[in-house]
Amino acid sequence: FLSRWLKDAKKEPQPVLKALEMQRNLLLTYTSCAWFFDEISGIETVQNMQYAARAIELARETVGFDPEPAFLEVLEKARSNIPEQGNGKDIYRRFALPARMELPKIVAHIAAQTLFQKNPTDSALYCFDYKWENIERNYSGKAQIICAHIKVTSQITLESRDFQFVIVHLGDHNMTVGVSPYRDEAAYRGLISEFMDVFGKGDVMNAVRLLDKHFEGKTYSLNDLFRDRQVKIVDEIFSRTLNGVEEQLSSIYEQNYPVMQFMSNIQVPLAPAFSHIAHLVQNRHILAELEAPEFNVDDVGRTITEARDWHVDFDVPAIDHVYKTRLMELLDKWLDDRGDQAALGRLMDYARIRDFFPFRIDLGEIQNEALMHIDALRESGDAGRQIAEKLHVRI
Repeated sequence: FLSRWLKDAKKEPQPVLKALEMQRNLLLTYTSCAWFFDEISGIETVQNMQYAARAIELARETVGFDPEPAFLEVLEKARSNIPEQGNGKDIYRRFALPARMELPKIVAHIAAQTLFQKNPTDSALYCFDYKWENIERNYSGKAQIICAHIKVTSQITLESRDFQFVIVHLGDHNMTVGVSPYRDEAAYRGLISEFMDVFGKGDVMNAVRLLDKHFEGKTYSLNDLFRDRQVKIVDEIFSRTLNGVEEQLSSIYEQNYPVMQFMSNIQVPLAPAFSHIAHLVQNRHILAELEAPEFNVDDVGRTITEARDWHVDFDVPAIDHVYKTRLMELLDKWLDDRGDQAALGRLMDYARIRDFFPFRIDLGEIQNEALMHIDALRESGDAGRQIAEKLHVRI
């Protein structure tokens, strides 16, 4: 396309691709669902505003024209039916602008996820490829610092830019990352030297203050990340903390198990504190046993029965998902090799676990899978009949 329509073959294609991307986003602003509903703060309308924000950003870059002021004047006239949402201008600034994928913000995302990668490799984030030119890391207790030079390239416009970043993570959710264009190797080396020197002396808070000095307010925190990345990074950050909490609760549970068992035997309701701990620990045990490579039906059944007798609330959605996923895997493994008696035994044992649950497990998906292989079940004689009976499938 470019070789045919770009008159000067020596010219860089990025301006043309940016202009086409601008036009694509303008067309997307007419996506019909946003024009159907009568509330301007709805997710459909906000999505169209995000397309408009991207088109405006590209208009500034490609033709030096900024249509945003006039656009905001029009939006300001559209009032939300929800008083606290204000008008279209307020909604645009609150929801559309923060969602813009500016390159420095993309770099901030990459920096944040690098905290949890021992050996980061060249990869992609959304529609951006990135390549590591240099990365250096240091630790001080639970705090860490990363300084890096990275090249980011848009898969859509082919625009490529070099950035440098420094991220200081104090532990937990406290992280700050500064991002700026990469200038030259000397300036970058000076940046690394200053930050690593301060951080290496244990002066972590001064390293955080240096971010404002060197990046002139162009800093980001966990609050600034895109929502899906926020969730992923929060999971990474708190997984160890939550594991520690769960281990402590498990210890309390085991220490007080005789008391809780006695209360159950004499039909006295568990105290609220015991009930909450039993709910967390017993559901955790059930899920762990269902996922274990080598499971024991009697152990799983005993845990489920005990939780039922103690009137513990089961985490039904989680148990239902884990059980059906594993049962499907075991069925598929047997179908791959119907002569494997060990696979047949594991499948039959796992299917038996369903009888212990005091709630219904819908086997519809597994039954459909079995019916798709009904000939194989019929050809397998007693084994096929046993499986069909356990899955409540008529062959």
